[in-house]
Amino acid sequence: MFNLFHRSDEPAIICVVRDDARLPRFLRGPNWEYEGKAGTLTGATAALDMDAEARMSKQTGFYLFTRL
Repeated sequence: MFNLFHRSDEPAIICVVRDDARLPRFLRGPNWEYEGKAGTLTGATAALDMDAEARMSKQTGFYLFTRL
């Protein structure tokens, strides 16, 4: 499962956090809004590069990308 967040002022900027990852501190601020959960990342999140997500989530605990 994935948790999706978007920037309040720029909704096309998405942050993906896996359920088993710790929530990054910057997402707790007023600039980010919780968008919901996703079992798979498709449709609106199709621009997501799953290989890049796996690498970055492993290193940082989250992955940022721009929704098309």
